[in-house]
Amino acid sequence: MSKKISKVCKKIRLFFTILAIFSPVLSFAATQDDAHIQSVVKRFEPIIQKTLDTWRAPGAAVAIVKDGEIILLKGYGVRVVGKPERVDTHTVFRLASVSKGFAAEAAALLAHEKTLTLQDPLVKYVPDFSLISSVQTHELTLQDVLSQSSGLPAHAYDDLLESNVAYPDIVERLKSVNLVCQVGKCYTYQNVMYSMIGDAMTAATGKSYKNIIEERLLKPLDMNDASVGMQSMLTTSNVAMPHIRTRKGWAPVKIKDSYYKVLPAAGVNASISDMAQWLRAQMGYRTDILPQAVLNEVHAPVIRSPEEATGAPWRRERLKSAHYGLGWRVFTYAGRPLVYHAGGVQGYRSEVAYLPEEKVGIVVLSNSDARMSGIIVPTFLDTYLGLPDRQWLQVAKGKK
Repeated sequence: MSKKISKVCKKIRLFFTILAIFSPVLSFAATQDDAHIQSVVKRFEPIIQKTLDTWRAPGAAVAIVKDGEIILLKGYGVRVVGKPERVDTHTVFRLASVSKGFAAEAAALLAHEKTLTLQDPLVKYVPDFSLISSVQTHELTLQDVLSQSSGLPAHAYDDLLESNVAYPDIVERLKSVNLVCQVGKCYTYQNVMYSMIGDAMTAATGKSYKNIIEERLLKPLDMNDASVGMQSMLTTSNVAMPHIRTRKGWAPVKIKDSYYKVLPAAGVNASISDMAQWLRAQMGYRTDILPQAVLNEVHAPVIRSPEEATGAPWRRERLKSAHYGLGWRVFTYAGRPLVYHAGGVQGYRSEVAYLPEEKVGIVVLSNSDARMSGIIVPTFLDTYLGLPDRQWLQVAKGKK
């Protein structure tokens, strides 16, 4: 045996010796982690039902993912009040603003492939677009659009969307709106402006925004119930209808088309099964579809959004910093990074929350505006992290 081969053999033996030493330790750690998440789910799941019962909410669906494994996937309640059909794991909900993450990741994916560049000005792809200032118009990049730092007043012309004004007409009116800061210098949340990323992607690829999302994200990620746009939602048989609160309780209403006019901002529909796959992808378990470089870019903080650390009690008490990334909120939750987004349109509410360091996350979808958003997600995060029991349900009811 040559000296060279002998050295290789020694290295191999050393590797397996080290593996033998540390394997029991790693196995024990994995077992502990498995036991912890199972214990958390066991304590946490009754709170979901209690929250639904407290607000007498029509229905909801919840997914929990840990280390790429789906730990909980369950539907609760009914799709439509007064009808027997139950919410199951394939019942479709509107995601509302959670859709923004899909737009950002599709754009970042195209940038990763050099089909477009996020640092390019928007007018490179949409030459007719204009802000009130010519200088600011040419400084507005795709990244500024995705990071909610266009300089426009918050929610600019959302009222026109809700009044059924056509999207192109609203975009045309943006040229007359005074900016509240220079482009890229402050956070102001948008739906109309944000959706111009779809126009840029269409210009760069020659494909509709709907096709881009379906071909690059939904189908490859096995999000088989998911779709883009109102027509797809209306033709889905297993759908959770939106509900509003009345004097007699929750009442179903028709699905509104207003925010379907801005697909990148609010156009995705999905089941909880779909969203479990989406969450796995955010954790880096589908890098064949979403490379880690793309995830790192969209999940990184870009612009400070301190006002997001106010409002709901859990935000005031748990969030120490708040930023917007690209289509995602990036918080510090009790000292730990949290990637998060929520969405709401009439009769629907959605939330996605993911702790990158712990590789654990949760999705909650509901077909009402019940006050669950400040309860289920922070309760799960607190329980997983072992934080003191804050009883967010009691806080939301104003009893603590």
